[in-house]
Amino acid sequence: MHPSSPAMSQMALLVASQAMVEQLSLGAGAGSYFDAQRAFDARSSENFPLIRLWFRSFRVSLRIAAKTLFNRLTGADLLAGQWAIGIIDTQQSSTRDLLPRLPPLRHLHWIEPGAQRFIADPFLARVGETKTLFFEEQLYFDGKGRLKALPLDSFGRPAGPEVIILEKPYHLSFPFVFEHPSDPDALFLLPEQGESGSTVLYRSAKATAASLLRFQQDTVLLAGFSGIDPVVVEWNGHVYLFVTNGSFGNGDNNLQLFVSENLRGPYRAHPKNPIKLGLRGSRMAGPLLLHGDALYRPAQDCKSRYGAQVVLYRVDLLSPDDYRETEAAIFPPDAASSFGLAMHTVVWFEGLFATDGIRQIPISGIGSKMMTKVKMLAMTAERIVANSEAFLS
Repeated sequence: MHPSSPAMSQMALLVASQAMVEQLSLGAGAGSYFDAQRAFDARSSENFPLIRLWFRSFRVSLRIAAKTLFNRLTGADLLAGQWAIGIIDTQQSSTRDLLPRLPPLRHLHWIEPGAQRFIADPFLARVGETKTLFFEEQLYFDGKGRLKALPLDSFGRPAGPEVIILEKPYHLSFPFVFEHPSDPDALFLLPEQGESGSTVLYRSAKATAASLLRFQQDTVLLAGFSGIDPVVVEWNGHVYLFVTNGSFGNGDNNLQLFVSENLRGPYRAHPKNPIKLGLRGSRMAGPLLLHGDALYRPAQDCKSRYGAQVVLYRVDLLSPDDYRETEAAIFPPDAASSFGLAMHTVVWFEGLFATDGIRQIPISGIGSKMMTKVKMLAMTAERIVANSEAFLS
């Protein structure tokens, strides 16, 4: 659920109110109530009516928020979006025979996320001899994503346990994992971590299994730049970084390009920036891919809604001084697939194709842990109301 939705706003109000409960009467020891009462008594009789009026208004608003939140999250008709990842073995060793069409998405093997989470942003790479899926996992109401890896068999099916490869206090997603000839013993990770305020490259020594990967911060590529869905590609002796800027409150509508002679930088802004504007085709939808002799850039089309479809652009010119591209294909979701309401990532790797998709599920089905939290927050509101009576007498 999006943090700005009404239900989540009401939950945020209740969470913030827990601190007030502690300060007023519940957590500061036996004398907390009397200390708080004396603090109120110390105020002049002229100001106290205003304080009492505010507290009564707050009490009513809090009770309404608690009841509304509980009703929203227990209503049978309330649905939540659940992203999942689909993979298929195309039995093709090159994208040459795949573009400009996708495999039928209804034929993909969709990894069931379970009741407590969603998974999205698939990327593929080899770890040792094993093809491995890298992806974002987000637990419902946790508010932030973390990055995980999952070994696959030769057909692209899960072949082992998931492992966490990177987790931070802020949101992580879009785990672009790749190798680079400048450091042949390394596996690099360039995730989205716009909430940190910078665009950061991570490195791990190559390993024989995903559980042995240890990603550590390697280089801050763009300090002070809240990069959304960053991707690098090496082309004609230069390294190009494609990324949207999340600092303006919308990471879907602008595409920036940066150039360097080295993977680790320093990077300079491309003179054509922003190279793309608008909700259709700006934000990256996966790594660039080589098809024939040309580069292709997958991008998200968010004009009508988030994840409406993926647009593929052929890169006609990529140089330190110029950039041009032409729309080459459109990849819409497949309504007949299990998760066919939207999509926003596509990736090809050694015969495998992966994407993500979304379905709607009743919010009452996303787990008892969430419902327990809602009930506790509603009880918190009632405790605030009850313990405020003394201050209003």
